[in-house]
Amino acid sequence: MQTHTPARQMPPIQFRDVGLEARIQGKTTKDHTKHQVAKTDLSRYYVLIGMALKNIHFSVEQLTELSQVAQKHNWHADQVQTSWAKLQQEASSTLRAVLDTLTPMEVFAVVDALEFYWTGETQGITGFKRVGLLKATD
Repeated sequence: MQTHTPARQMPPIQFRDVGLEARIQGKTTKDHTKHQVAKTDLSRYYVLIGMALKNIHFSVEQLTELSQVAQKHNWHADQVQTSWAKLQQEASSTLRAVLDTLTPMEVFAVVDALEFYWTGETQGITGFKRVGLLKATD
């Protein structure tokens, strides 16, 4: 007698952000589950972040200052623009010259990389290279 093995159930996607969950739910169809939507969206996000980081060039001194100043701010998605504006006011003129040239996608890429940098075990040049804020050749 053959037994039926049920299909593996995926754990539910849980978000504390109701707006984000609603956006994902709005893209869901009978053929495209919330899990697939989230995976597709996150995959695209990480590709865009990687592409944006390739175009950004900071010195070690600028990154050190940026990291120190940025840690004072709230980087939740809906606060990035406000926090970035405050950061620009606090930055040195040398750093501000670079920050002023960044596109919105590059700003998000820098914020994402800084958050990854802050949680890593390696700091300084090695840490900045690890998260893509410094190129391997720098």
